[in-house]
Amino acid sequence: MQIRPGHLCAVLCLLLAPALAYAAPAPVLVPDGTKVSELKWGDDEAVLTLQPAEQVAFLFVYGIWGLEQDCISKDMGVGRPCTRDELARGVKTPGGGTLGLSVNPVKDYNYTYDVIIVGSDLVIRAIPRVKDLGAFAMTGSARRSIGNFWYSPGSADLSKAVQLTQYGYEGNGFRR
Repeated sequence: MQIRPGHLCAVLCLLLAPALAYAAPAPVLVPDGTKVSELKWGDDEAVLTLQPAEQVAFLFVYGIWGLEQDCISKDMGVGRPCTRDELARGVKTPGGGTLGLSVNPVKDYNYTYDVIIVGSDLVIRAIPRVKDLGAFAMTGSARRSIGNFWYSPGSADLSKAVQLTQYGYEGNGFRR
């Protein structure tokens, strides 16, 4: 039996096509028009420099915190905390608006995100899946707009986290 070059090429294309269809997903990037402000921590107000993937995680955690404050409002939101999945899909408000994220955090392959609701208090976490990225957590009461932002440099271990004393961003971040 003789194998023709055309047949060999066709067989290889059929075998490789499924593997090419599962190429690595594109990374989630900081949205255009959004800039993370200078982050500081500690008594000496040391400045933190975040890697691009950490900036994305910071924006998700801080954005979810702001959305939770809107969700819990009976005037602007739905009068209760929202789950991460609700924020990813979008939550319809009685006034006809939609609260939610512009990008589903599940698409960020560098981090896993969760929102833990305890009564009206929240813990919002970004835990790195990749070595040498830092973890983030926001803890507090969305109802009273009181919270603390934590960062664990280069580690997923939040027991080593430092409290941020200055943080923020310009632009829309991941809000719809």
